[in-house]
Amino acid sequence: MPKNKNRNSVIKYLFAVLIGLFLFILITLILSVIMIKTPYPNNNYLLSALISIIIPSFVSSFIYCFKERKNGLISGLIIGVILSVVFFLIYTVFSSFNLDYNSLLIIPSSVVPAAIAGIAAVNIKRK
Repeated sequence: MPKNKNRNSVIKYLFAVLIGLFLFILITLILSVIMIKTPYPNNNYLLSALISIIIPSFVSSFIYCFKERKNGLISGLIIGVILSVVFFLIYTVFSSFNLDYNSLLIIPSSVVPAAIAGIAAVNIKRK
């Protein structure tokens, strides 16, 4: 019985991470179109990248923790770490494996919102 429970939790974590990846791709595409179609200042690329990382981390952690209703901080941190690794790999592949200050901002910008969302989702009262 415990193996089935562990497998279900892994599937739920995987589902939350896939939601985060889908939102990341969607938000990145939307922001890319905005940057192409409007006179967008060149110094706001980092802000756009952080927005496309923060929102999916928050939403995917919130969805997972709202359904589970326990261990919000731990579950949020787990989802945030998984997403930060995935986002970091995506960022390094598309930036020619250049490790700099911008690439190190990915880790806290995905872990912190995910942890906050986990805590908030567990503490929201259902009617």
